[in-house]
Amino acid sequence: ARFQETQLVSPLSSRPSLVERNTNIIQVSPSRQSESYAMANYLHGIKKGRIILIRGSDSISMQNSWKFKRYLLEHMPTDETGRPLYFKDYRLNDSLITNLGKILSKEEENLLIVFSDNEPEVNNLVTRLIQRAALYPVILFGMPSWQGWTNVDLT
Repeated sequence: ARFQETQLVSPLSSRPSLVERNTNIIQVSPSRQSESYAMANYLHGIKKGRIILIRGSDSISMQNSWKFKRYLLEHMPTDETGRPLYFKDYRLNDSLITNLGKILSKEEENLLIVFSDNEPEVNNLVTRLIQRAALYPVILFGMPSWQGWTNVDLT
């Protein structure tokens, strides 16, 4: 596309390297990093609640969650008095699932950002959150890949 001066739309690729140096290619699906920064920017506008980052154990989830965390901490949301909101991060594992009651707040909204593409682990977490929904106010932010899963009902 660069050498032919042809405009090209790439709807299926999520590789940022494809569009970084070629102005003739339009990437329709944003990179995971772009999605992460957009999520952090959205959270920056929130003035109350507890931000809880949950990271999958695979290398890609870990890498993306660390980029998100670094960017979020540089642009940390603050409450009405200017104090940074509560922030903590955890690994998505059986220990986290077992201790959800100690991690979540009953008094404040829990903003859970989950970086994991592991369907069984996420399904287990979502199931436990649904079971505790009456006790803990939760807003769940997940990955776009979740939309194609059959075991996690996002409605």
